[in-house]
Amino acid sequence: VPMIAGAADDETALVAELKDCVAKLKPLSAMLDKEQWDPVRTVLKNPPVANLWNLGVSRNTIRKLATVRGDDAEMIEYVESVAGALQLADQFVYDNVFVYFQPGNGKVKLKEPKDQLKLAIKGLNEVIALTEQ
Repeated sequence: VPMIAGAADDETALVAELKDCVAKLKPLSAMLDKEQWDPVRTVLKNPPVANLWNLGVSRNTIRKLATVRGDDAEMIEYVESVAGALQLADQFVYDNVFVYFQPGNGKVKLKEPKDQLKLAIKGLNEVIALTEQ
């Protein structure tokens, strides 16, 4: 019985971490409008958000949650999609840092990283909803 209680505690903590990630990601769109590249990348590159894409699958919060839930196949599908969206968002923001120093039209990309952040937030909210069924 204690193992089940421990699993429930783990699940509660992991879901709380996912909710924290959503809370940290939501303000980034407005920060992008202000061209605050470094603060946006700081959120993306540090835990808890970095656990979702940048620190290896063993640290991935969605993967851990899927494992606690008995290798929840539906949840496992979100590991890659959320990771990919966050990685692309970071790449677009990183590219914006250097856009003025590169050949070309010198336009920053705002829509692209915002779209990827929306995808990541949507995926996280869907994972959280799976835990509430």
